[in-house]
Parts: sequence; C-alpha cells; structure tokens
Amino acid sequence: MRWSLTISVAFAAVLSCHSVQAAELIPVAPIAGSTFMSVYDVNDNNTIAGYYGTSDGHQHAYFGPWSGPYTVFDFGSTYTQARGINDAGYITGVADVNGTRTQFERSPDGQITVITKDGNPITLEYLQGINSQGIFVGNYRDANNRQKAYYGQDGQYLKDFTLPNGSPAQPRGINDAGDVSGSSGYSGFILKGDVATFVHAITSAPSFTAFEGINKKGNLVSGYWIDVNFTREHPVLFDTQLNAFMPIEIPGSANGAALGMNGAGLVAVVSDVGPFIYCPYPKSSRKCPAGGIDVPDPVPLRAAVRRVRIVDK
Repeated sequence: MRWSLTISVAFAAVLSCHSVQAAELIPVAPIAGSTFMSVYDVNDNNTIAGYYGTSDGHQHAYFGPWSGPYTVFDFGSTYTQARGINDAGYITGVADVNGTRTQFERSPDGQITVITKDGNPITLEYLQGINSQGIFVGNYRDANNRQKAYYGQDGQYLKDFTLPNGSPAQPRGINDAGDVSGSSGYSGFILKGDVATFVHAITSAPSFTAFEGINKKGNLVSGYWIDVNFTREHPVLFDTQLNAFMPIEIPGSANGAALGMNGAGLVAVVSDVGPFIYCPYPKSSRKCPAGGIDVPDPVPLRAAVRRVRIVDK
C-alpha cells in the first residue's frame, strides 16, 4: 500500500457570522437504582445503548428509547458494556468473561456471540461502532501483544484497519458508507474514502483529542478533547466543512464527552450531571425530538487539521 502525504493545517477561528439560534439537549430517563448511567450510542430509530452501575459495583448493559423503558442484559461476571447499536438492533460491546475483557455482539433475538479472530476470542481491547450492514470496528492484540485495529462482521474479525504510515488507530465509529472515526495518538481521525484527516484541538497547553461517532455523510463527527493532565473533558462536534470544533454546552457540567452519533446527527452525550441526547439543530427546525431544553448554539473553535491521501492501495 502506498500513501501520498498532503499536509494542510487549518486554523479555524471563532466565526463572526455565528448565529443566535440554539441547539437542543434531551435528558435520558434514569434507570431506577443506578449509581451512574452512560449512554454510548443512538441509532436512526432513536434507540440508545449503554450501561449503568449498581451499588454492588457491577455494570449492566441496556438499550431502548431514551425515555424508557429499557431492556437490560448481562454477559460478564461484573460488567457488561453496550457501546454500539445499529438500526437493526445489533449491539456491540465488551464484558468481563472469566475475569478478561471480552468483545461481543448481541443480536436482536438476544443471542450473544463472542467476537473471534482465527477461532480465538478477541480480548483486552475495545469494540464499538457498528453500521447497518453489521460491519463493526475495534482493536485487538497480535501475537506480539501489539495493539491493532480491525473491521469485523457476524461475530468475526474480517481484516485489519490501517491508517497512513502505520499511525496507531483506535477506531470507534463507522457509517454505512464505510467512513471511520476514532483516535490516533493525541489526535482524532476521520477516514473517508481515500483521505485520512487528523484533527487536534489548538489549546494553550497540550491536549488529547478523540473522535467517536460519525454521521451518514461523514462530514460531522462527535468526540471530546481532554487537557493533557486529564483535569477536564470537553464534549465537541467536529465539522469537516468548517474545519472547526463545535463545543457542546451542558448546563452545570464541568466534564463531558460526545460519543455515538446517528445518521441524522443526534449524539449520545455523557457528563457529570447525567446522560443526554444532543440535537445540533434549533427547536424551530422541527428536526429535534420533543422534551429538549435550549442550549447555546456552539461557537466554532479553531482546530489543527492534517490530511493524508491514499494514492495507491
């Protein structure tokens, strides 16, 4: 595989044409008896998936409409985390099986399959995004204990996922076009067609940027950036047309992350004041579900953007 490196660093500053419209933040109904609740993904049927904690320290997976009721399931001994859900209801995640983090896929009929490569369970690493064709992305460890990224389907590894020049990859989201989002080193990345885009927040101190979900057009991704000393997480969207971050304002929250995204751009958001669904459109657009509260329309923030084109596979 041959790559041609084309570097374009974009500094997208605050835009003077910023609108005065608002976005919408929809609260996710809590699960009775939970000590915390994370929503990791939302599909085009507005079904969410995630996990919650209980007083015994265990974590349980759930899915359902964000207003409830939810279906709860367990696979691991002490934790089961649902981290991705597609429109057909297939769920990907991880659970501790015999004390080892193990990747799984749950089918709509409730059957849970351990993800395998060469007949062996994929363990230790994470599995997350899954598209409507059932193709998912995650990581595994090779025979030399090196972290690798991969595509999978039907409970099995398909092939390695690679970025230019051997850049490390933690893929987290995949849309129906096969565009992939994730993190690489201290940057977020988007692989769209033959172009890999690496994005980093421009901050006064070093920081870490991670992308999670991706919309159907591949021009909007969800994620977060973290201060390098991990004192604060900032939930954001990244707009590939503006080359800019769009911060998500959560009233009363000091930390948060934007995780899975559906095709229409609705985003699963976690924070220190609870889980939400973020709708990036104003209420007047009638594109947002009912029950939301207005939050400030995001002010675009500058980003450092580097693109690498594949010229020969």
